Amino acid sequence: MVDVLRVFCALFVGLIVGISGSCPDGTYGFQCGYRCNCPVTRCDTPDGCNLQPCSPGWSGPTCQKHNKALNKPTSASTAYLPAARAVNGDRGDAKYQLGFHSGFYDRTITYAWWRVDLGERTPIHDVTIYFRKDFKVRRNGIQIYIADTDASPTDGVNCYNVTGNRDGTDIPDVLNVTCSGEGQYLVLYTNTINNEGYDVPIMDFYEVEVDVCSPGTFGADCANYCNCDGDVCDYVSGVCPGGVCLPGWATETCDTVCDLGYYGANCSNDCLNRNCKGDNSSCDRETGECVGGCSAGWDGTDCTHKSHHKLLISAVVGGAAYLLLIIAVSAAAGVCWCTRKNRTGSNRLAHHSQGTPRANHNYENHGTSERSTEVEVDKLHDKIRELLEEAGGVHSEFHRLSVGANRPQLRSRRKGNRAKNRYKDLYPYDFNQVQLTKLHSDPLSTYINANYINGYFKPQAYIVT
Repeated sequence: MVDVLRVFCALFVGLIVGISGSCPDGTYGFQCGYRCNCPVTRCDTPDGCNLQPCSPGWSGPTCQKHNKALNKPTSASTAYLPAARAVNGDRGDAKYQLGFHSGFYDRTITYAWWRVDLGERTPIHDVTIYFRKDFKVRRNGIQIYIADTDASPTDGVNCYNVTGNRDGTDIPDVLNVTCSGEGQYLVLYTNTINNEGYDVPIMDFYEVEVDVCSPGTFGADCANYCNCDGDVCDYVSGVCPGGVCLPGWATETCDTVCDLGYYGANCSNDCLNRNCKGDNSSCDRETGECVGGCSAGWDGTDCTHKSHHKLLISAVVGGAAYLLLIIAVSAAAGVCWCTRKNRTGSNRLAHHSQGTPRANHNYENHGTSERSTEVEVDKLHDKIRELLEEAGGVHSEFHRLSVGANRPQLRSRRKGNRAKNRYKDLYPYDFNQVQLTKLHSDPLSTYINANYINGYFKPQAYIVT
């Protein structure tokens, strides 16, 4: 049910975009796939949030840079001031009481740590620490870890170490560092003693931010958009894992529009190879659409698909003549698949008694008869008209359809399987027969009177029984 609702929502959004050219409130960009992390009144459909301010926890030129640590659960080795104050969104001022401060009265303390639980495994790149401005000595020596568990503060990957003068004067008040890795926990740890009057390690700071690009964006400020087809790009480099760009984009990061004269995924299609009707100069970089339509014998948006595939005379929409032909072919198929009821009783009795089906008592589903009529699509209308105008034309065409078996039917005619057949003169072929799961040691349990039938687009698309 959830999947159905998702599909419905996707179709609904697509309908809105297709009709109005705009996105539902709170979304923007390609297929309305990006969320506006700013007031809706400042978010436009093509470009998103171009005017500040961003919503709480979001930053960057397009408001796609997310502070994943905001208001998440925290813990600490000891706490003179609560650990949660470092993720409350208050970046502090001159009052140290607004931030986190580890304990310092216990002389047995040999290390201090602070940890935030991001709630899920997260691709981390940037970490920002807002230090206390009036007491810089405790900045030096802090180690940053990314971990998957909370078993030990130093069990994870050490992604950065804060180093500088012992008094911390060369370390900025707001320290932004590259700390790349994936994990659920971010840990700040120190065993460095840099304190005047205290001989234990101490940490204090106002705020810690763990900045993550929202899905589909990348770069230092998360202001670059991924144009990957079916993938989410690398949040740092923007490289598409599958190597396939959305139509109209190229290069490894899919951030370059197609050169003039090329279109489609990875800009791999040449506009000159289309078969447009009339002027061939207009070439949309995404679809390659031929605005004036296609030349005779070609179809598709970019007119690159041949339309003269040879087909057996079959169901074709359009007109009373087409409908008549459909009825005729359907009737032929019915005769081919079922026992012809108008045979004489003597023939039927003779066939049943002999155990070997006569050719005209069976069916044909192989589709390779030399007597079948092939007609090109663009000439089908003329062929139908010719059959209708000719005396007995449709009737004659009907009787060109072959009947009878042309493949082995050994399994269906085994002694133990015959009782499973509804008709004694209607047997499935061996080569495309449906196989059931074997029951215990019964070798005949896999048999059922059913055959696979190929579809137009894939083999074994249907089952006939």
